[in-house]
Amino acid sequence: KRRLLAEALRAQGITWDKRMERSGDAEKLPAVRRIGTAYGYRTKAEQELTVRDGRILWGIHQARGWRIIDGSGCMIHRSEVHALVNIVGAILDRPENLGHVAQHRGKGGLLRGFSVRVSAASGEALVVFFTGPGEFPALCGWAEALEKEPAVKGVLRNISSLESGTLYGSETQVLWGEQEIWEEVGGVRYLLGFEDFFQSSPEAALALQQEVLNELSPNGDGRRGDGCGFVLDLYSGVGFFGLALAKRGLPVVCVEYKPGSLIRAVKAAREQGITGLSAVAGKAEKIMRGFAARGAKFSAVVVDPPRPGIHHKALE
Repeated sequence: KRRLLAEALRAQGITWDKRMERSGDAEKLPAVRRIGTAYGYRTKAEQELTVRDGRILWGIHQARGWRIIDGSGCMIHRSEVHALVNIVGAILDRPENLGHVAQHRGKGGLLRGFSVRVSAASGEALVVFFTGPGEFPALCGWAEALEKEPAVKGVLRNISSLESGTLYGSETQVLWGEQEIWEEVGGVRYLLGFEDFFQSSPEAALALQQEVLNELSPNGDGRRGDGCGFVLDLYSGVGFFGLALAKRGLPVVCVEYKPGSLIRAVKAAREQGITGLSAVAGKAEKIMRGFAARGAKFSAVVVDPPRPGIHHKALE
């Protein structure tokens, strides 16, 4: 894991020690922390659908192929997620719903998959159906069935092109209930929508949060001891690090390209009486260019980028 981390950082032009540049010496890296369990931790599940042997099957695509691997017994999901995934699956897996399932190359119906997100702190859940565009009356009946589940706080429909390579589209409709749920990590509350990135392992989330707080606010009062000023939380999402640091009294600027995530970060700050958090919406590379042009200074930068990594222009 340490070697993979070193390679990933080097691909982004980041090294912890110049001697690593050619040697690949992972021993120069900070220790990789082991999380307690490899199973039963994940708070979010995304399931794609197919029809097989006259039944609706939910799960994930196998590597380098279109075949769906049965997800009804996935071992990495928390028990609450696992149970709700199978409740949704049971609602869908009926003969009258077979024609609703979208098939490969745009064939079949409009239904592409569904997602379940559960708060580890409260047990509240969101259920989202991913569909193509068009009238879809059956969704109302499914939402009515899920309304009876105590944990479910909202049922949504997200719409994308059936030819799209991703489940997520730009239009979301509320079928019933709420669009957001609350999560809590280390005494900080976060407001989550179904599409927001958030660490899916509560144990890993707490470890990451505490690492950043210990580095930037070891005294627990917003004073680092070296005059730490504004902190830049780049790729901030719903303000995972920014809210925790601002709660400690550090002034934080959150940068995120999804406006909805930033709105939820600001709302969460307001709900908890956290001041000192400001938000800027836009792509990291563009915002960083603007900061540089204005001569903006930050005492620290916290970066939790998406899978492709930090944009090279943001690094520059």
